[in-house]
Amino acid sequence: MRQTPRVLLHDVYWSFAEPVPQSSVALIEAASAYAAGIEVQDPCDALLQRLPVSDVNLKYEYGERTSDGEWKDVESSVRVVGVAHSQLTGADVLWELHVACAATVGKDDHHFFEGLELEEDGTLHEPPTYRVLLGS
Repeated sequence: MRQTPRVLLHDVYWSFAEPVPQSSVALIEAASAYAAGIEVQDPCDALLQRLPVSDVNLKYEYGERTSDGEWKDVESSVRVVGVAHSQLTGADVLWELHVACAATVGKDDHHFFEGLELEEDGTLHEPPTYRVLLGS
């Protein structure tokens, strides 16, 4: 049995405040341009690499203002499944995540992607769960 990695995509820089690319392929181009703009390593290889998962849960948090003006943390999640359960690429995961959280995380102070950290190993019936690390 393959061991689930503790961290994924920790060397990929991205902002969920960026416009949502039209596809995972377009995300690779956008992430390369983003990396060049902030003068960090091009993430193309990391985004094209097949990850050791074909199905993954991603948990993330964002701030939301309540009706009384207070801020509360909201936890949300998205499940990403490879086509015909094929192994996912980094681009597949990051693009699906961006689509899911652009309207919430993209408007939050903490909208910078800082990788994925394993929260729970998967079981026979459930995929692994990763926490999305976000910074400001």
